[in-house]
Amino acid sequence: MRRWTDAEIELLIELSPTHKNIEMTEIFGRSVHSLESMKRRLGLRMATRKGDRSGNFKDFDRNRWKRAYRKAHPEQRKVMKAVREAKDAGTLIQGVCVVCGSEKTVAHHEDYSKPLSVVWLCRKHHRHVHLGLINLDDI
Repeated sequence: MRRWTDAEIELLIELSPTHKNIEMTEIFGRSVHSLESMKRRLGLRMATRKGDRSGNFKDFDRNRWKRAYRKAHPEQRKVMKAVREAKDAGTLIQGVCVVCGSEKTVAHHEDYSKPLSVVWLCRKHHRHVHLGLINLDDI
């Protein structure tokens, strides 16, 4: 485990408000855990926390973030809506996680141009796919 340099700490402070932890792992070459630990020590983490997914960051407007995300990713919204409607209509059946067999799954899209072509993954393995820890071609 290598120590954080002063230059890395300054860059972390600068990038924290605008970059996701996953993006910063590539910039710094460190794990998400290492980034979160340093952000906590620097006081850059959440001001209050009322639940696992509360989003209570200091000066954080969740609704504004949602609107900006939706505006920036219209194709993802269309695909998620198509999956939700197909599940409700019964044309798409929610499967089990292809990695661990868990029944609580989310739809993962390899290609947004094929909205109903999904791989069912639990949240843990879905996150691992996006972090590059799991390659779906190997499964």
